[in-house]
Amino acid sequence: MDTIVAPITPVIRSAVTVLRISGSGCLKALEYLRKQNGKTFQAPEPRIVYHALFNDGRVQDDVIFYYFKSPNSYTGEDVLEISFHGNPLIIKSALGSFLSLGMRFAEPGEFTRRAFINGKIDLSQAEAVEEMISAKSEAGLFYSYNQLKGGLKSQIQSLKNLYVDVLTVVEAYIDFPEEDLSDRELDYIFTKYGLIEIELASLVKSYSVLKSVNDSVYVSIAGRPNVGKSSILNCLLKENRAIVSDIPGTTRDFIDADMTLAGHPVKIVDTAGIRHTEDFVEKAGIERSLERVESSHIVIVVLDLSAELTDEDRLVLEKTKDAKRVIVGNKADLKKYDHPTDICISIKTGENVHEFMSILESFISEEDSQIHEHAIAVNERQKNGFQRMLASLEEIKEMGCDDLDSLSFELRDSLNILSEITGESYTEEILSNIFRSFCIGK
Repeated sequence: MDTIVAPITPVIRSAVTVLRISGSGCLKALEYLRKQNGKTFQAPEPRIVYHALFNDGRVQDDVIFYYFKSPNSYTGEDVLEISFHGNPLIIKSALGSFLSLGMRFAEPGEFTRRAFINGKIDLSQAEAVEEMISAKSEAGLFYSYNQLKGGLKSQIQSLKNLYVDVLTVVEAYIDFPEEDLSDRELDYIFTKYGLIEIELASLVKSYSVLKSVNDSVYVSIAGRPNVGKSSILNCLLKENRAIVSDIPGTTRDFIDADMTLAGHPVKIVDTAGIRHTEDFVEKAGIERSLERVESSHIVIVVLDLSAELTDEDRLVLEKTKDAKRVIVGNKADLKKYDHPTDICISIKTGENVHEFMSILESFISEEDSQIHEHAIAVNERQKNGFQRMLASLEEIKEMGCDDLDSLSFELRDSLNILSEITGESYTEEILSNIFRSFCIGK
């Protein structure tokens, strides 16, 4: 294979930028560095850190390089990682030098692709690398890291063993057609089918888990005008994102903003105050706000403790009665009335704001704890494979054991799907689809 080179850190002005080289040309790069220091080239020991002067006649820099001898490296090839001071001019010069030695610039995901090709990881682990980089939550990191360490690989091996157990019995009777399957062996096969179905259904279901942990939780703030919705948004964000005014109808459409709560990405939506109005623009904003409230995961319903409940308050309570919601009584410092609330706060004085945040975080953590009951979360490509296996299993169960040749074919087809998921069998199209989404340098 060609020797490839690419930055594995952003090429911006920073403390350090690292270039990675993979392939047999690593030794040529090392010789180049040694010559610039006026030293005789000697093959380095694996996994040793070296100091050198990089000087190609235009720029120079003191660098540290790490050498990983094949097969004990990320890609399974000889790998050299060189740490430069983080000036893009230095990196541009260094890349020019290494490309002149016959190396080429790495394609997106090519280092990880080589790790897969060289047997360092399977395809599910390779996908986990990209998922770990793009994870948007702590739970997303949990699943991608678990998969990177072989969690899905291990579960697939368990599934494969179940299929092989059944196939061994079936093909034994294909080889000796004069024998009939005993009741004991039939029970054994159908018990295995049940275990396979449980495993496959669980893996398919876990796709929605991975999707949910990397998607934002939508939290909408609902209530009639002037109850303090915008103040609550600003308080959650710790910035003046929304205009706060005593004039009804200030927020004529929803305002959204991103934040993190309980380690999860959250999109907070401040909706237009819900009230009866003849203003066409405000009315359209209220309708859109109600749509957002209905589609939210969590709703913060805000009531004004300094005023009596109105028909508009009751409308908001009615519209959100089936939602996962927390009812907040705001303006506790001006409290005159007792309303049906989960907590009373004052944004103005800060009273119970910390407790309110804890309630909101507990709602999100509650979903998180349910998610973490699953150890594995699969991506869309893997889910599609498991769904195909489930459909095949239904055909197998309907088929019974009358046609052992067809049964053997279906079982082997499912084993082939497992091999596609792990990458034991693959096509260039599959690899291209997976690795083209990777960033340069990974």
